[in-house]
Amino acid sequence: MRLYLTRAFDNPPAVILGPGELTMAHKTDEFCYIPKIELAVEAYIEVAKRWCNL
Repeated sequence: MRLYLTRAFDNPPAVILGPGELTMAHKTDEFCYIPKIELAVEAYIEVAKRWCNL
């Protein structure tokens, strides 16, 4: 699906930002380590603050 979206929007820059292990993405028994989830939450909050000029 990602390819369809990038083509539709003329290949905009993209970032993969998440706590999961890329090698485990979308596989059976996928999981995330809690410390990585906590770091991701901090990153998401910072992105939202900057996006909203807070």
